[in-house]
Amino acid sequence: MQIIIRYELVINEALHSALMLDTPDEQIDEFIRFFGKHIGCDRIYIFEDNKKEHVTDNTYEWCHHGIESEMDYLQGVDMDIIDWWYKAFGKKENVIIRDVETIKNEHVYTYNTLKIQNVKRLVICPIRYKNEISGFFGVDNPPIDDHLGLTTFLDMIATLVISFLKIRNSQNKFKREAKLSGYSALGQIYTSMHYINVKTNRFHIVKMERKF
Repeated sequence: MQIIIRYELVINEALHSALMLDTPDEQIDEFIRFFGKHIGCDRIYIFEDNKKEHVTDNTYEWCHHGIESEMDYLQGVDMDIIDWWYKAFGKKENVIIRDVETIKNEHVYTYNTLKIQNVKRLVICPIRYKNEISGFFGVDNPPIDDHLGLTTFLDMIATLVISFLKIRNSQNKFKREAKLSGYSALGQIYTSMHYINVKTNRFHIVKMERKF
């Protein structure tokens, strides 16, 4: 019970810190930064799935001081490569790797990728939207003795993460629609038709309608 209360306090503090910022992107970055520093891990990140392309993209990342970012290299990752993660998500399970050496033979590609990044252990939790997996939330090299507690922690914040992502998507959609509407309005200001004689370089206006 005390662990749950402690996690709830941290979530409240992280949410308060994030909401001090203006844009959804800034809020998400601050949200995961707060958790990363609190947990004491090397890296914390969010992946969002593109089901049409069957890939997943690292869209947000926080790294501890001295840890190199991997986000630029983790774009368009084929979901089949980590299909065993998605199978676990489908069974409502998290992925907990306490020692990366234990997956060396069974999941070679995942092992090699994590080894290059100096990841020794990790915890991965799915992000669900409308009862479907839409991505995942991960922590590299978390404290050794609290993996189960950490998955509970990540499950609790996954709902808030998806809320931030929904707000971001809504704002992006509104901006796109406003931009297209602006172009359309600009195009309607002048509607004209000209007849041009290319031999004489003369022209006259057939029709012009100006709208305000």
